[in-house]
Amino acid sequence: MNTPEIDTEYLIRLKGKYQQKYGVPMDDWTSIMLYENAENFQHFKETLLQTTKHIDEKVKPIQFTDVLQAKAYATSKYRTIFVVGCVTVCFLASLTAYFIYESQEYKEIRRVVMLHKNISSYKMLAREGEIVMIGDKRYLTLTKESAKNGDVHIGKEYKYDKQNNRVLVYLGRETK
Repeated sequence: MNTPEIDTEYLIRLKGKYQQKYGVPMDDWTSIMLYENAENFQHFKETLLQTTKHIDEKVKPIQFTDVLQAKAYATSKYRTIFVVGCVTVCFLASLTAYFIYESQEYKEIRRVVMLHKNISSYKMLAREGEIVMIGDKRYLTLTKESAKNGDVHIGKEYKYDKQNNRVLVYLGRETK
């Protein structure tokens, strides 16, 4: 309240205004309450106008001519968050692709192992064997077994079995 006493002339004018507008006479207490409300809301209105003016001074609207300009502004303003987000997305995408690839490769290896029950016997041959390409065909390169020292090099040497007309490739000893 700005003044400690009530302005009686203002109250009379207020009563007359509302009686003219609504056609009903107003009592003294109602006019006093309206006076108090008007006085208090005047204070709120001034505070609101000051706050709005302060916000308008501090906040400047930004307008862009196109979407690329807006994205460039946002990217530069929030560069750290943008870079961390991009790195995170790329990392997660790479990790997902890796696990999908590994999963598919594992399934393929498992399918081959299940299809060929004795494939574990070929481990040493696969590790030590040398493959050559002649034209568009692949060949396993072997040399005839050297009878001198009795050592057989897995995947490197073979033994010809004349009796059965076949080539024997040493795959290692049976392990249990």
